[in-house]
Amino acid sequence: MEQGASLERLGSEHANFRAALSWSLDPEGVDETTEDRAELGLRLAAALAQARFWAAISLSEGLGWLERALRAGSSPSPAVRIQALDEAGYIAVWHGQYEKSVELLEESFAISKQMGDRLRIVTSLFGLGNGYLQLEGSRGRVDALCEEAEALRREPLDPPQAVAPLLLFLGLAELDRGNPERMVEVLEEALPLFRELGDLRGVGMCLTVMGHVALDEGNVERAASMFEDAAHVLQELKDIVGSVYTILGLAGVVGLRGDGARAARLWGAAEALREAAGFTMSPWTVSNLAYERHLSHARSQLDEAAWEAAWSEGRKMTAQEAIAYALEPRQEEQFPSKPSYPAGLSPREAEVLKLVARGLTNAQIADNLFISPRTVERHLNSVYHKSGASSRVAAARFATEHGLS
Repeated sequence: MEQGASLERLGSEHANFRAALSWSLDPEGVDETTEDRAELGLRLAAALAQARFWAAISLSEGLGWLERALRAGSSPSPAVRIQALDEAGYIAVWHGQYEKSVELLEESFAISKQMGDRLRIVTSLFGLGNGYLQLEGSRGRVDALCEEAEALRREPLDPPQAVAPLLLFLGLAELDRGNPERMVEVLEEALPLFRELGDLRGVGMCLTVMGHVALDEGNVERAASMFEDAAHVLQELKDIVGSVYTILGLAGVVGLRGDGARAARLWGAAEALREAAGFTMSPWTVSNLAYERHLSHARSQLDEAAWEAAWSEGRKMTAQEAIAYALEPRQEEQFPSKPSYPAGLSPREAEVLKLVARGLTNAQIADNLFISPRTVERHLNSVYHKSGASSRVAAARFATEHGLS
């Protein structure tokens, strides 16, 4: 794709970009051209961020240049400052600097509104909403931004596909509220729009988040398909953050398939890449994407020495090597034919029902299956609907009658 080819070309100029930024933002070289040079530096740092250059090269370096340029005292056009603020705010989120992120993005959002530029408002609102989702105690602000996003999506945008970031934010907010089914509906609407825009980052984010939700639901094959599609996109984009989340998703997939050593290598690769990029897994991400549960499940399949050995092997992989490793064809023996279950139950629903019949509580079932109690409740409601049962006792009786106890 064009985005990937552009990044290849930009990467070959990394040293030249550093030199240009150093010259334009050098406080020692103050003269009559200082302000012009500072604006040039701001434009360059922001343009590279928008092209996803810093996401592929170094988030830390990108944030450093953007902050330095924003402090340089130049008076750029509002559009240039918005772009720089948006990109700096986006990177600050992944550095775990949530308060700094929303401070930068609130300024961008305010300037965008003053300009009355709907497309810039959309971009700033998405970034700001994502920042507040990571910041604890910000539910009120998230809800207010959702209301603004809903109002804005009803207004005409040019192109119409530009509504996609609003949909992505609204979907993430639904996940935060505990409504994963609604989140999937919204992201399935956003995904083709991002594809039409040629926005690889948006495509990758939609696929990765939906993949993690599918994984939490126990739909391993759907999750695998989502992560594999995301991996191909991110191989093109070379986005560090996206690659880590996709590798973590693929690690979860192979862990649930019972390949602990393969999962350990992927967990190790993801952790090393995250450390090298200098970004932080937010509490929101750890909670909503079931990070700890899938890691614990994978670790339980190996003894400590075997896990550490495989983990260390994974830490030596590059992002491209880890994704290629995760996408290697699987052996046919890993795919036993899927059994059919009564009343059209899915494999995961049948697992939940078996544990109900054994007398386990929802919390105990969640621990057994490495899913959330909320997911157990959704599966159980589906079991009731399909089986005609109206209580746990009736569901357990159904299980016994159909050989699922």
